[in-house]
Amino acid sequence: MPHETMEADEFRRRYMSGTLPPIEEPIRSKYHNEPTLASDGTKCASKKEAKRYSLLLIRQAAGEISGLFPHPSWPLIVNGVKIGKYTADARYLEDGKLVVEDVKSKVTKTEAYGLRKQLMFALHGIEIREV
Repeated sequence: MPHETMEADEFRRRYMSGTLPPIEEPIRSKYHNEPTLASDGTKCASKKEAKRYSLLLIRQAAGEISGLFPHPSWPLIVNGVKIGKYTADARYLEDGKLVVEDVKSKVTKTEAYGLRKQLMFALHGIEIREV
């Protein structure tokens, strides 16, 4: 939304009367990522993820991988108790083997992510490929 312009006298009058509209600060994400669309229109959490997913689309079109699926998720259930879920950035088959990918930067490798990654292996036998 564009900001309103006004003369100095009008600004002083509105400032003194308390009728100036609030200044809206842009909302920043926790890790400063910018949601972006991949080349096929898939919504991605960051530019880096969108670039990687677009590359995977090219690899699928070339026949290098198959069954590409964005944002698959798995329940994390321990002793019948749902602990949470893990959502990856992409899932596909490469040379007949399941690959589960997560696009990560140094900043986004949180303790919670590390725990979910370990639970994915312990519960589902799936290793996460970080790119």
